[in-house]
Amino acid sequence: MSDFIEYPNSIVNLLTTKSKHEEALTYVVIKNEIKDSSRTASYSQEQLAELLSVTPKTIYNHITRLKETRLLTVKEKKQGEADYPYNVYQFPKLKDNFSIVLPTFINDIELTTKEKGILMFCKAYCENGTNHFSFKNKTDDLAKKIGVGKNQINGYLRGLEQKKHIRFIDHTLIVCSPYFPLAIKNDYDNIIFFIIYRFCLSKNRVPPIKDKKAISMLGTKYVDNYKLLVAELKAKCPQLPQSLHLNYFCQVLMNKKPAMKKATTATFIL
Repeated sequence: MSDFIEYPNSIVNLLTTKSKHEEALTYVVIKNEIKDSSRTASYSQEQLAELLSVTPKTIYNHITRLKETRLLTVKEKKQGEADYPYNVYQFPKLKDNFSIVLPTFINDIELTTKEKGILMFCKAYCENGTNHFSFKNKTDDLAKKIGVGKNQINGYLRGLEQKKHIRFIDHTLIVCSPYFPLAIKNDYDNIIFFIIYRFCLSKNRVPPIKDKKAISMLGTKYVDNYKLLVAELKAKCPQLPQSLHLNYFCQVLMNKKPAMKKATTATFIL
């Protein structure tokens, strides 16, 4: 088992039935059983049904849907204990455009299966390298994005807000659930970005998108002194503008910005 589970952001387009959120959770539950580089996992349908509190028939339908969308394939079927057969599943390698979730997410008894699936959909819509995305309105655009009916959207969102797994800043949804980290590696650029990201949220501002040039510049000053970054953010940024870019923090904290790429002028010879 891995320290985290990868799932493709394409689930929001591939899973479209009424059971899409439960299907998404079924995917990560099975994938969590991968133990080596073969990307195969085995799980009996009876055990899956017990874990997700549904019938084996429902699990069969979920797996059928996951197969139809090619999110997984059934490599073989083996005979388990008490005459219960179990499938061996093969997962394709995810190279890009995927999200990560911690395995402890699966067994959180405070979240329903539906809520877990909705959170997975929310994370899949987040801007690359962030835990947030913008929407036009809740009852139409947001409801459509995360696959919830207009009449149920407010109830689900309220429940996830109360459990502190999401929050809203204007027309931006923030996934603040501890199960969806911004990054796995503790590289200096990830740490610096996380500190700034968290600081923006503390000021009730939508965090900026990650920018490599800006992070690299900030790294020249704060790479081995993250406490200084925290202190200077508090001292030099008591107020933040509504719209933020990492260049803003380079300017305020270091009095300079990353160099802009010069536009090239084409020369035509007639």
